[in-house]
Amino acid sequence: MSVDIVILMPVAPKGAGDSELLRWLADFFGPSAEFLGYGCSLDGTRDLSFNYKLADGEDVDAWVARLCDFLRSIKADRGTFLALYPEGWRPRQPYHRVDVWGRNSGRATRCTP
Repeated sequence: MSVDIVILMPVAPKGAGDSELLRWLADFFGPSAEFLGYGCSLDGTRDLSFNYKLADGEDVDAWVARLCDFLRSIKADRGTFLALYPEGWRPRQPYHRVDVWGRNSGRATRCTP
């Protein structure tokens, strides 16, 4: 079963534009995740979102831990978090949120919208 990973960050890391950040993420994921798109939030709560679909058979927990380490290494803003949506997810269903810099960074917290 595949999982969609959405990276939400208030701002790009210092010194990195959108295109540079997209290259870094493409290099990080390689063939293990499909790039689905990126954009800006219309409600002003988050400035950037990057969407990926992790390939079937990949270890989600291992990828989340590596992704958190990677985002911290490029100095992603402290408001950065991941939203993990299982295949077939629909609005108002539970999902998992991971705070990249929080106390439980790298560990998913179940969220019910």
